[in-house]
This record gives sequence, C-alpha cells and structure tokens, in this order.
Amino acid sequence: MKLLVVNINFDPRMLEGCEAIERALVSLDASAEVRIRPWRTLLAIGGSLAPDLAKWGPAGVVIGPNETPFPAYPPAFDRFLAWIRARRGPTLGICGGHRR
Repeated sequence: MKLLVVNINFDPRMLEGCEAIERALVSLDASAEVRIRPWRTLLAIGGSLAPDLAKWGPAGVVIGPNETPFPAYPPAFDRFLAWIRARRGPTLGICGGHRR
C-alpha cells in the first residue's frame, strides 16, 4: 500500500514526528511504501497533487504533527487545507494534523 505522510511542520526540516509515523505504518504492514512530503511542495500550480505524487498514486494520506501554532502559517497553507478537504480517500490527521 502506498501512503503519503504530509509534514505540516512550519520548518520542513522538523521530521521527527513524520518519521515516527512512517515507522509505525511500516510496522503495521512491512510492504507499505511510505513517502514523507512537506506541505509546501505537495501541490502543483493550480492546486492539484504534484505530478510525481499523482503518478505514484498514494492510496491514503496521513497529515503529520506540527509544532508551530497555525496562525503563524502563511496564506499558502490554506491552499493545502483546501486540497485536503476536497480529496476523496482515506485521510488521517495526527496531532496538529487533525485540527484544521
């Protein structure tokens, strides 16, 4: 199963929580293919999934944790939120990932 973990940390170098999610998913299904992607690079111009991810075709999306309060995020974060709300398919939010 292909699963996309979206790093919603303000600083994309903050990967600890997303890497823990990846380890947990692989421990549940050793054949799982998991990719971690920062929210800022997730979407192409126009709001669709980035071409490389669309071609890969994740079966589900996990929205990872964040350590920065959401009011500090730039307006571009709203585009990501709109994509999440519009997408169909399994979606799981963890920590800050389930709040918006």
